[in-house]
Amino acid sequence: MLYVGLTGGIGSGKTLAGKILSTLGTPVFNADDETKKCYEHDPALRAKLTALLGNDIYCDGQLQRPVMAAKIFADVSLLTRVEALVHPLIMTRFFRYAAEQQAPCVVLEAAILFESGIGQQMHRTIVIQAPEAIRIQRVMARDNVDEATVRQRMKHQWSDEQRAARADFIVTNDGQQPLLPQLQTINRQLQLATNR
Repeated sequence: MLYVGLTGGIGSGKTLAGKILSTLGTPVFNADDETKKCYEHDPALRAKLTALLGNDIYCDGQLQRPVMAAKIFADVSLLTRVEALVHPLIMTRFFRYAAEQQAPCVVLEAAILFESGIGQQMHRTIVIQAPEAIRIQRVMARDNVDEATVRQRMKHQWSDEQRAARADFIVTNDGQQPLLPQLQTINRQLQLATNR
């Protein structure tokens, strides 16, 4: 089975790309969604996060995302420690998910695929790119945050150039070039690669 990493900077459209690949018949595991589930439903992780970040990150059993984000994006050492707790859980769940699939390849959609080191466990990687100005506008609209907040988050991700240097496939999502034909071509190539 081929493991395929799918990533891109915040606001690049990687989740949309993942949904398109899923529609094309390739199973997609969304690491961000799975992380949210772990935050809410894994008691051991919740205890470790509370010990690390303080009791105020949970209220009535619900993760207070803005509180957590303010803490970890202001202190890179906290961000690194949170990632060290979460990434092994996510990879365990991804490999379990992959083992349950009957498809020749499985996609792992992850925001920080390369930054986390997870990309090293993938056989191929797809990077979604979009101009920075477009990405900022998308995130501001999606998350109802200001530009400074988006740029703060971007500082903790690799640049498009760094991601592109590690990519097997690059998809442009600038609102001009249609996504579907690009992803159909990549999906065909992935299927061919698994049949060799």
